[in-house]
Amino acid sequence: MKTLQKLTLVIASIALITSCSVFKNSSTPDMKIDPVCGMHIAKSEAYHVKYEGKKYYFDKSSCKQTFMMTPSKFIVK
Repeated sequence: MKTLQKLTLVIASIALITSCSVFKNSSTPDMKIDPVCGMHIAKSEAYHVKYEGKKYYFDKSSCKQTFMMTPSKFIVK
């Protein structure tokens, strides 16, 4: 009986841990990926630029500047 209780506790712990937001995918709607360096950045904290009708987000102003020099290099179609 003790083995069953331990197993139940382990399963419940795993379910609780994996349901925490820390373990959720970082590509939530509020997160964006910088097309220049690939870093994840919160939309609210990101530098951004609109190019050909689409908004692109950057973690640093230098990434934004690099993008603007040659945007076609970083746009995935």
